[in-house]
Amino acid sequence: MMTLFFIMASGVQFNDPDPFLWVPLYGTAAILTISVTVRPNVTASRIWRYTYWIHATFGIGMLIYVLVALVLVATNPKSDGSLNPLTYEEGRSDSSQKLSKKENIVAVAVIFLSLLPLILWTLCYSDIMSSSYISLCSDFYFDEFSF
Repeated sequence: MMTLFFIMASGVQFNDPDPFLWVPLYGTAAILTISVTVRPNVTASRIWRYTYWIHATFGIGMLIYVLVALVLVATNPKSDGSLNPLTYEEGRSDSSQKLSKKENIVAVAVIFLSLLPLILWTLCYSDIMSSSYISLCSDFYFDEFSF
């Protein structure tokens, strides 16, 4: 799944002003993830590790590049000095998405229902529900998960 994401991310970077920076970053990530998927023991090879470290170094370099570009935009005397999100493509596209009250309720319900199993599982290991009348945690084996 991550390989497909990195391939698609690499494909859409050609319309950016700097695709020569982003395409190799996503392309190398796609190659690394597909190689681990096809042959999991490939991480022991020297070539894979060198490729990984080159990719990690390039990723850290890209982070520095983005931070420097952000500082230059913020301190440029020709700009207004603000980091107004509406001046960027992502800010303009995200600002047009106004959710109605009904859509907000659905979004909150989806988030709550997705987190509910994790919350209940956590409560079973705490003292809150282990001594209560709810028999939800009765089949948990606490000795297996002791730390």
